[in-house]
Amino acid sequence: MWNVVRRMDRRTWIPSRKYGRLGVTGAVAVLAVAAILLVSWILDWRGASAADRGIAELAKSAIGDPVDLVTEAARTNRIVFISDIHSSTAVKQFAARAIGQIVERSGLDAVVLEIGTDLQPYIDGYLDRAPEDASVLLTHGRTLREPGAATRAYLELYRTVWRLNQELGPDQRIRIVAADLPGWPRAGALSPSESARRMAEREEHMLQTVDALLATMPGARLLVFMTGLHVLKSGNVTFQTGGTAPVIVTPLAARLAQSEKVYSLLVDAPAAAVTGRDVAPYLGTRVAGVLEEAGVRRRLGLRVTSAFDHLRQPIRETRTPGIEIGINPRDYRLRDVADGYIHLGR
Repeated sequence: MWNVVRRMDRRTWIPSRKYGRLGVTGAVAVLAVAAILLVSWILDWRGASAADRGIAELAKSAIGDPVDLVTEAARTNRIVFISDIHSSTAVKQFAARAIGQIVERSGLDAVVLEIGTDLQPYIDGYLDRAPEDASVLLTHGRTLREPGAATRAYLELYRTVWRLNQELGPDQRIRIVAADLPGWPRAGALSPSESARRMAEREEHMLQTVDALLATMPGARLLVFMTGLHVLKSGNVTFQTGGTAPVIVTPLAARLAQSEKVYSLLVDAPAAAVTGRDVAPYLGTRVAGVLEEAGVRRRLGLRVTSAFDHLRQPIRETRTPGIEIGINPRDYRLRDVADGYIHLGR
């Protein structure tokens, strides 16, 4: 009998409940923290959405031709930067049209390009020749900066200046200045560490070239047409390769802004795929995504104001094989690095 009772007791025994290490109070605390984080995320998202709508409304209310923003900048600033996007035909066509409008409205002394200084004699030869003969440029392909669909559009920059010079007097002729390192764009591939080092050398060489130009042409009015990372007017760009110290590069516009009045314009535009020749490819800004989401696809120009401040790391950063590229300080705002924004549609 006793054995039967013991067997029944074993079958009906219920083990005591064991609580986790957090206990009830800890679990409630974790849930509370999660709820706070969720609410915070929702508020941030709503705030960002409202700020995005603000940019979209600015864009929708923009009137006039975006080239007007460039010509106004050229009227009140000695040096104007327009950011190129490699492989984008639209940006080069826009820059060519801007050159013509600047000459008509306020005058222009030189166009500065991202071309190796060793090509300057061929550029001068083209501009001095009449009738026009672009064969010298086509023979030395680096004068056109890049192969591909945008080559013809880049050639139009030269042709625009050549045509304008035929109408201007000898003392008003526009120069085209090759400002980049000799041999640039590079013909062959470089190691990641060598590419990073050369980027620093390029900015210093460009600065020396522009300084020499300004020394020989006091008061000269310049349009600088280069890819976006050269156009940033503050901060720096870091190139990190595996196992080496980071290379810190101060963009050309930021260097010139220390002593000259500089106006910097960042452009978003349709572009083909990035080519392997781009050490630090610039693909545009995050503003384009905001406008695309809002259904704004037309051409427009805007001054960069505090309305853009909510965009975190507003310039789209890319990675190239073996190199991590970052714009610093990491909490920079769009108005810290640019004065104007151009959208050329999709």
